[in-house]
Amino acid sequence: MLCQPLPLRDFTAPKETSIEKRRKRNRDAMRRARVRQHSVVENLKTAVATLENELQALQTGRGLNSVEVNAEVLNKETLVVTRENIFPDDQTRFHTFYLLFRVSTKDGFIIGTRSLNLSELGGVDRSLVAEQERNKKVINALYCFIFTRTMARDPQRGGLVEVGCNVKLGGRIGNGDVQYAHTVLMDVLPTTLRWEHLCVRPLLSLTS
Repeated sequence: MLCQPLPLRDFTAPKETSIEKRRKRNRDAMRRARVRQHSVVENLKTAVATLENELQALQTGRGLNSVEVNAEVLNKETLVVTRENIFPDDQTRFHTFYLLFRVSTKDGFIIGTRSLNLSELGGVDRSLVAEQERNKKVINALYCFIFTRTMARDPQRGGLVEVGCNVKLGGRIGNGDVQYAHTVLMDVLPTTLRWEHLCVRPLLSLTS
């Protein structure tokens, strides 16, 4: 009696289908995207912290101390803020009481600052306002950062995608003096340059 050998089972792994391969590629792409996003967020946190430290050192070295306090949150788009710029050399105080707000536009948004005139507000103690104006120089200001989205066509999907933004700064300030104007002017330029260097791209790059 002859014994027939049993057929050998194929224990090799089944081949991946095209759908499984596509799902695996998508998972790998999402994992890489999360890693890049985490890296970008950490870089932005570091850049913001560095910028704040540099600006604080810059202001302190020039004899200017700035104190800013959030007085009230009106809604998620509007804050009431009070701010004082103090010059220790001559004990001059510049006081600003203002709204900090954000407004959406069709292609971006606006972050604005509008000072409030305490003498024109209802429910304010006039004697306190008069005393404050004697001891401090009240500053009237209106300025805005205007962010406009930059769109480009995605060659793969065919639609428009956001690739960046343009930023404009404009406004006016009054009721200050020459010293305050010089201080603000010297703040705006280095702040803008540092922000662009850290958050957009280096202003100067060395190539071999």
